[in-house]
Amino acid sequence: MNAAVSNPLVRISASVPSATLRGASIAGRVFGAALALLVAFDQSYDPTQAFTAIAAGLVLATLVQLRGGWGDVLAAFGAGLVFFSGTVLTHFQSGIGMLAVGLLAGLATFTFAYRSGRDATLPAVAFIAAALVTAPLQAAIVFAFE
Repeated sequence: MNAAVSNPLVRISASVPSATLRGASIAGRVFGAALALLVAFDQSYDPTQAFTAIAAGLVLATLVQLRGGWGDVLAAFGAGLVFFSGTVLTHFQSGIGMLAVGLLAGLATFTFAYRSGRDATLPAVAFIAAALVTAPLQAAIVFAFE
């Protein structure tokens, strides 16, 4: 038996239609940006407001539709921004939600790339690379306000 067929995760992902995967990737990024903006409007602490507003803007910028592998990379980067911004905000309920929808969007993007016959390595690297944006962004905002 083929190892890919015996893997239950591959079987589950194969049962999800491609349009649903694409929609989950987009919805995860949109909901993640909305949750970040919810934190921005709910909090009075200026650094938190600045971080969440900038993070939401960056995530919304990844909604630009590109074809092929670069579209996968951009979508995965946006999902990573949602996820890693959520890690900064885990002390808020919205931050936990951002973790969840960022992970969902990332998994949907990786699966869509794989199902489209493209290697999911570059999107996975883009997802992780989002941490290299969120951490310096947070540090820069804290130093700017403190």
